[in-house]
Amino acid sequence: MRSNASFRFLLAGQALANLADVLVLMSILTFLFDATKSAIVTGMVPIFRVSALLLSGMVAPLVIDRFRLHSVLTGSQLGESLLVLILALFFAVGGAGAQVPILFGLVFGIAFLKGWTTPARNSLVARLVEPGQLVKANSLLATADQSVQMAAWALGGMMISWLGWNPTLWLSLALLLASTVSLRLVGDDQGRQAGKSATVSKRESLQEGWITIWKSPVLRLVTMMDVIEGIANGVWIAGIIIVYVGEVLQQGESWFGFINASYYAGTILGGLLVLKLSKWVNRQLVLSMIAGSFSVSLLTFWYAMTSTPWLALALCVLMGPAFQLRDIAQRTIFQTNVELSLLPKVYAAQGTVSYATFGLSVTLMGGVADAFGVRLAYGTAAVLFAVSALLAFGMGRALTPLHKNRQEW
Repeated sequence: MRSNASFRFLLAGQALANLADVLVLMSILTFLFDATKSAIVTGMVPIFRVSALLLSGMVAPLVIDRFRLHSVLTGSQLGESLLVLILALFFAVGGAGAQVPILFGLVFGIAFLKGWTTPARNSLVARLVEPGQLVKANSLLATADQSVQMAAWALGGMMISWLGWNPTLWLSLALLLASTVSLRLVGDDQGRQAGKSATVSKRESLQEGWITIWKSPVLRLVTMMDVIEGIANGVWIAGIIIVYVGEVLQQGESWFGFINASYYAGTILGGLLVLKLSKWVNRQLVLSMIAGSFSVSLLTFWYAMTSTPWLALALCVLMGPAFQLRDIAQRTIFQTNVELSLLPKVYAAQGTVSYATFGLSVTLMGGVADAFGVRLAYGTAAVLFAVSALLAFGMGRALTPLHKNRQEW
């Protein structure tokens, strides 16, 4: 994989794009709060983003049938760059009050285009990398993603404070354009999705990813695990963490930042550990998912029970490797158990489930925290992670023959 130039361009392009995305989001949030002084208006940004991602995932199969994955990836990146350019120009010349409705439209458009990136990227990895190297490739991508996220959120605030949100947007635009150039250099010689757009109706195209998941016992189980863990992950939204920091740890708001930073540090460490153990993980994908989910369950329960601030930080660091082990194994299972031509549609369907689950998880876990206390919310999440791990035990028999067939595609 060291000689795989296309994968390196994909890795670099995604890193630049992720950095730009965080800076754009921070600029928008800063501008909105300065312009409206309303936490409610500012809080609408995540709702618009998730709604756009949900809709994008639903229509992604139609785009995938029409264009090559490489074109989908670079085209969505170029479109996002154009919208960020429009956003920067509106910020530069318009009045704050008039910009807010337009701003939400641009937020929706940027997220909508972003929704095509993840299934295209993850599917391209399976084309660019040999099956035996997928765990290593996914580990590198995960480590790069988390490293960029940690650096961007840590430095973004200082950049906006020093440069202002509008110059930060122009910097984000430059990063997006550099990302587009890097992604343009990624090779993909497999063309469109086997010419299916000429023989498959739009309705069938929209259903293919869902049908593939439903017909495969492995994918069905992994998706069920995703839903259960997605609901559990609602405890990691900012509103619940802040309550935990204040009521359980008895600390100030600065500890909210420490909790987030410790988790990101753990995920970076986890990505590097999985990279080091990639050969073992590749041979034990199901066991890796079980170990990761059970570890998250135990650590989350311990996190719920402790009142010691430094122990809470240490537990967040330890959760990072557990989450990465589970997520990288899951991603590899998808890549090695789905026909390459169907993989983008399967990822699009999986993303739609994840975005829908996010909205449900915020409501459910927020309700548990309000009604019964934040400790019980984290305890409930720990139980859900344990249930997810138990489901993985039913995956072993179905995984082996599908994994062998992957070599024939």
